[in-house]
Amino acid sequence: MQQSAQHTVRADGRATGQGAKFKLQYQGATVPGTGSPGLVTAYAAELRDTWAGWPGVGDYTACVTNNGAADTNVRLTLKTDGEVT
Repeated sequence: MQQSAQHTVRADGRATGQGAKFKLQYQGATVPGTGSPGLVTAYAAELRDTWAGWPGVGDYTACVTNNGAADTNVRLTLKTDGEVT
């Protein structure tokens, strides 16, 4: 799931069972500090152009992978700019 952002980006995720691994990418590279520490059942990452660590204007992608041994259902959302409150 990919969207372009100029000022703000936010990813939220939920996973069942053992959880899943989440991350937020900018222009195809993982944004430092946005990857989950392993399998998690809840995830959130937010970046703003007024905060330290803002990579810049461009395309952001919310990613999730199931590295566990069990089936996992995942819900993942990506919001940018005016969609983030």
